[in-house]
Amino acid sequence: MSRRGWMWLWVIILVLFFIICLWSKQDELSKQQASNIHANKMIKHKNGKTITNTAKIISGKKPVKRKNDITFKIVKDENGITLYGVFPTNKDIKKVSDGIKSSIKLPIKLSVSLDYATDNPKMVDAIVKLCQNLSSYKEGVVEYKHGVLKINGKAYDKKDEKTLLQTAVNSDKDIQVISDTKIVERVVETNTTQNLLSDTNSTTKSLSDKNETQTITQEKKAKIEKEKQSAYQEINGILKNTRIKFLRASDTLTQESRMILNQISKILKKYSHIKIQIEGHTDSEGLESRNQRLSERRALAVKNYLVKHGIKSDRLSTIGYGESKPLVKNDTKSHRAINRRVEFKVLQ
Repeated sequence: MSRRGWMWLWVIILVLFFIICLWSKQDELSKQQASNIHANKMIKHKNGKTITNTAKIISGKKPVKRKNDITFKIVKDENGITLYGVFPTNKDIKKVSDGIKSSIKLPIKLSVSLDYATDNPKMVDAIVKLCQNLSSYKEGVVEYKHGVLKINGKAYDKKDEKTLLQTAVNSDKDIQVISDTKIVERVVETNTTQNLLSDTNSTTKSLSDKNETQTITQEKKAKIEKEKQSAYQEINGILKNTRIKFLRASDTLTQESRMILNQISKILKKYSHIKIQIEGHTDSEGLESRNQRLSERRALAVKNYLVKHGIKSDRLSTIGYGESKPLVKNDTKSHRAINRRVEFKVLQ
């Protein structure tokens, strides 16, 4: 074959190679476009209302399985938000827990565990945002596993779906996001006649129940006041001839003091609606700032002991007064012993 023939042969080969590459690229783009089709269908129901049914959307790259990757599942239903998952560190779990609880008003339930997993801080941050976005849905599930993040649920607004999808796509550039979200209308049932009757009945009932409510309120107040007085008398009856003691210059309770607090815990269990303020006091020996901190720690030590023995934490508050409220002058050893004390104030 001549030199000219070889040249034309190479030209033909290059053209064919270029055509094959272009065809392959076009086929890949066509598949990607087909996978991102967002088919919206309008469906008529018997009651005449129309809702939008959103078909499955697949976006993002082909999923890449990561060894020991974190996994999680967020569920929104009528009971609130539930998060299931496996995280690499306690720090990640605390970060997610604090973020969700501080930003979502719905009831939160966490069912997470600590296991060996690759650290993925960006996804950990995204979990909080995903929970926030999903909370606006009527119901739904967001699940991440093996490089795929799946969204399934019912949203009231197209914006809610868009926000959730944006958070999902931004959570990690190397994951695949699959969404099957349906847009539904908020159903508000109204019945004018029924509402009018209900208003009339409630007005009539409110007039007949007014006196009864006032009577119940007065009886409840009287009962609470009686319980306050009884609790105060019984607690101070115990502390009249003894006091709560600690090891020198510390917040460690003595054995004798633990026995006293056992008796006080029984009183608080008997009067279960009463709330108590625990007040710590010291004498004037040493630095004032040190005495202030010591009084606070001693009051907290008493609270922790009572909580450990069955008293709910929200019924107990603490305050330390240091050396600022002595009962007597701190001029003798016996007087200083009197000023080192823990007092109980009945709040409710």
